[in-house]
Amino acid sequence: MGKEAQEASYFVRGPVLGDPQQTSYTNGSGFSGMAPAVAPRFRQSEASMTDSTTPGPRILVVDDEPVSLRAVARALAGERRILTATTGAQGLAMLVAESVALMIVDQRMPGMSGTELLALSAEQRPEIIRVLLTGYTDVETLLDAINAGHVYYYLTKPWEPSELRLVVRRGLERYD
Repeated sequence: MGKEAQEASYFVRGPVLGDPQQTSYTNGSGFSGMAPAVAPRFRQSEASMTDSTTPGPRILVVDDEPVSLRAVARALAGERRILTATTGAQGLAMLVAESVALMIVDQRMPGMSGTELLALSAEQRPEIIRVLLTGYTDVETLLDAINAGHVYYYLTKPWEPSELRLVVRRGLERYD
């Protein structure tokens, strides 16, 4: 099965140990677990954009992990149109092509760190609100992000959807 097909059939495998209320799932990257049998299936299209009719500047999410991109897009569904990129270079290209109000960037990505991406974005588009996501808490990274990338907020993984939504809403209020 190709990568796109794996992502398109992201979840549900069937009942686990005869329990109709539990279903096993996998993300195609080796991670698996248990979920209620009513777990939704996620389509590839969810990772690229949501609600293209929402007016105003967009939210750009940059993370090299497709699962993280989908999680952020689901958490922010209805806030604004969500754009996603899996590399820093793609993120920079979207900043040129799209009207972006707020960007959420993972710190650890191959090729370009989140701090580097945020610093470049601050040079190109200083008005954008910047949020850094990371699974690693280190003071030097935090200081670099704040000083070079002009970070509005720093969230550690795992993040709570309600906290992410609050940070985004406050950031968008600041942008507007």
